[in-house]
Amino acid sequence: VVQWNVKNSAESENISWIRANTKKCPKCHKPIEKNQGCNHMVCSKAGGCGHEFCWLCLGEWSTHGTSTGGYYQCNIFDKQSKDGEHATEEKSRLRAKHALDKYMFYFERFMDHDRGMKLTVREEQDIEGKVQTLHDKHGFEIIELQFLYDALRQVRVCRRVLKWTYVYGYYLEESSDKHLFEHLQKNLEEKVDALHEMLERDFDQIFFSDDSNLATGSADAHAKFMDFRSHATNFTNVTQKFMVQIIHDLGCEGGLSTARSASAR
Repeated sequence: VVQWNVKNSAESENISWIRANTKKCPKCHKPIEKNQGCNHMVCSKAGGCGHEFCWLCLGEWSTHGTSTGGYYQCNIFDKQSKDGEHATEEKSRLRAKHALDKYMFYFERFMDHDRGMKLTVREEQDIEGKVQTLHDKHGFEIIELQFLYDALRQVRVCRRVLKWTYVYGYYLEESSDKHLFEHLQKNLEEKVDALHEMLERDFDQIFFSDDSNLATGSADAHAKFMDFRSHATNFTNVTQKFMVQIIHDLGCEGGLSTARSASAR
């Protein structure tokens, strides 16, 4: 967690981005970003030196022209590459880019679940109003509607767990253990997303949408409510089991390998 928080600091990721997406001006060594297609680079005079060079071979632009490939190719670079030049630098830059791409993959999903977790706090306030409406309109007892809070709180807890599984996954080396971990993670995500959608969309569609034609206090309204409550309660329990499973497998002595062996017995 400490490593992740340090990595998420602006300074740390700025450095990673610079390594992956820039090259140094050959003259003043200021980092330059290539934000257009052509290879003609000009080091900005503001903070730089105004030097003009080729993005690929880093040679002076004055030595380039149609004979060297024009604006979008560089025969000089191609020859140098064949001769083994630039290999170390390019490999280093590609490694940095790969590392940054990997980090962004995990960070974006970490933040998605963090936002989803925080969203449930506001949604819980919305549920309070819906519970009161259902009580007033259809006569459902408040205690009968407790399952809505239970389901939403289960979503919140699962989002928190999933958020941190992406930190775990980021540092987990490629192996059969990682494949098992990603399988467990995917299963939990699917269940949480389905439960969250059930509360956000399905419930509103049945009882609060413009198409809902349930008469106040009708037997039909009560039957639909009982069906939805049964389905939501069962799905909440299933989702909780998936969450407990991934927590257990990640936390058990020996980690995922032990969990896999135990499940095979």
